[in-house]
Order: sequence, then structure tokens, then C-alpha cells
Amino acid sequence: MAPLPRVRNYIDGHWAEPESTFEPLNPVDQTPIAIVQNSNLDDVDQAVCAARRALSGWKSLNPTIRARYLHDVARVVAKHESSLARSITLEMGKTLVEATGEVQKLSKAFDFYAEEATRIHGETIPNDVDGYLSIVAYEPIGVIAAITPWNYPLELIGWKMCAALAAGCTIVVKPSEFSSLSAGGLFACLNEVGLPAGVVNLVLGRRDAGPLLVAHRGVDKIAFTGSTETGTRIAQSIPSAMPLSMELGGSCPMIVSGQADVDRAVKGAARRGFRNAGQICIAINRIYVEENVYEEFVEKLTTNVRSLKTGNGLDPTSDIGPMATPEGLAKVEMHIADARERGAVITTGGSRIAALNPGND
Repeated sequence: MAPLPRVRNYIDGHWAEPESTFEPLNPVDQTPIAIVQNSNLDDVDQAVCAARRALSGWKSLNPTIRARYLHDVARVVAKHESSLARSITLEMGKTLVEATGEVQKLSKAFDFYAEEATRIHGETIPNDVDGYLSIVAYEPIGVIAAITPWNYPLELIGWKMCAALAAGCTIVVKPSEFSSLSAGGLFACLNEVGLPAGVVNLVLGRRDAGPLLVAHRGVDKIAFTGSTETGTRIAQSIPSAMPLSMELGGSCPMIVSGQADVDRAVKGAARRGFRNAGQICIAINRIYVEENVYEEFVEKLTTNVRSLKTGNGLDPTSDIGPMATPEGLAKVEMHIADARERGAVITTGGSRIAALNPGND
């Protein structure tokens, strides 16, 4: 058996040596997929201090050069598309097709924000007193702390990182403990490009690393994607007033009117409800159907969902991969049990697929 890959912190342009580690599990069969650094306070402090040291040089760099770096990252990400996509599927279970699409969008994000780096314009404002000119100039906020989730592990790092780097900010990324493998792969791409030391930093770990990062006094802004509960805790724990960008949990209903194209509605409901095993903040979680098309809609949606194949995301015939975490699986089972108790009729599924255990399918 091949040795497990080691995923380490990337701080100040170098890979760190860990004091402690943990082993994330493949959601398909609960086997270890990597040996990952488990960051402590000293690790987080080193990353933030590295970002602080790099800030002056990065923000004063000509925007066209920052843009060139971002375009270079886009090309390197595209070059490593297959390995990055595979790491996503191994760690959180989504199908390889979905994972590949995510990597492609990440590459496009770096290209998009590369162009934005050269379009950060100010304003000249007429003054009511002769001899004066009022100018608005935009400056980088500073050191960004980015906390990212596992459901779109690379795309959601990209949204935060690309904008920050284009604007002249430096960044420290703390990914979910369930998506360390793909984050390490992305930072290998950044290392290959040769960004200046300290501009991008990666701290890995379980539950302690995130709170340590957002509480650090060297951070100027926090960008977070995750649950409302965690976002609330972050907002309550920050040491001083600072800008917060938070993308929290969603609630996405669907309405099917009596005049709707039922076939299109079914197709949309199946895709938006079951894509990524429903693990998306904009996944449909309830559907309101007008009475005159209700029976037809339910019948056709049941047929559509029944035809979906659940399995290992690396299997090209799979439509849906496993749930990413045992906690997520338990939550789905709780919702099903609650629905049954309230009188719901299960038209397909409703229990684990025995042939796919011991994973989370």
C-alpha cells in the first residue's frame, strides 16, 4: 500500500514541519486519505505575521504584475486539474465530474480577478472651495483571514483569495478539516508559480485553528463561508471592530405553479435538490406545488430521483457521491424520521443503501 500523502502548512513561502497531525477519512469507506498538520497557536501566529510582513511589498506592487501572477496561477491550476479534482472527490465525496467543474471554475476565477486588479479606480470629486481637489483612492484592507467549508473546497477558497490578492491584500486560509487535501494541492500550485513569500499562507487543523485565526490581532478582515451558528460565534469572538464578509446557511424553496412546464420543473428540482448530495447552501429544501399539477410532479420527480445512481464519486457512472461527513448523514436521517412522524409519504429511498456501507451513502 502506498504511503499516505502528507499535507502541511504553507507559511512565508515554505512548507512547515508539523508538531501534531490528524488523518481525514474518505467518506466512501472511512479509510484515511492523508496525514494532515494540526495547527497550534504558534503556527497561526507565524502565518499571520508572515502575511503582515508581506503586505507592504504586495500592495505597492504594480497592479499589472499582480495580475500577471494571478493569470499564472490560473494556468498552473488548469495544468493540475485532474489531480486537484481527484483530491476533492477523495476527501468529500462529490463526483469527479462535479469536482472537475469546480477546478475549472477556480482557474477562471483567477483569470477574472487578474483583470480586476488593473481596474481598481478612484474618483475625483468637485470641491465647493476654489483651489482644492477631492480625490477618493482605494487601498487594500490588509491581512485577510479566510475560513472556508468542505462542500466547494477550492472554489470557495478561490472567491476569497483571488479578490484579496487582486486588491493588494495578503491572506491566511484555514480550510475545513474535511477538505485539507485539495487545499494543500492548491497551495502547491501557488508555490509553483512563485508568489512572494508571505502573500498566501495556509494553516490546517481541526477545531482550534479557526478560532485562533479569527481572534488574532494581526488580522484586518475576516471572510467566512459556513453555518450561521459558526458565523455568529466568529462575530462574537473577534478582538476588535473589523470588516466581516459572511456567506452563511441558506434556505431555498421552490414553487411549481399550475401553469409550469412540469418536465422542466422536475429536471430543475432533481438537479438543485440532489447535486453534490444536496450539500449546497442553495439546494432546494422544500417544494410548493399547485394542486392541479401535484400528482404529475410527484410521480415524475420520484421517477427521476429513483434513476440517479449513488456511489463512489470516482466511479464515472455515479450521479451522486456519499455524504461528506457522518454528522451530515445523521442530520439527513433525522429529517427523514421527522417527516415520517409528521405523516410524510416516502416515494423512493428513505434509508441507507446497504450495499454502499460502511460509507456515508
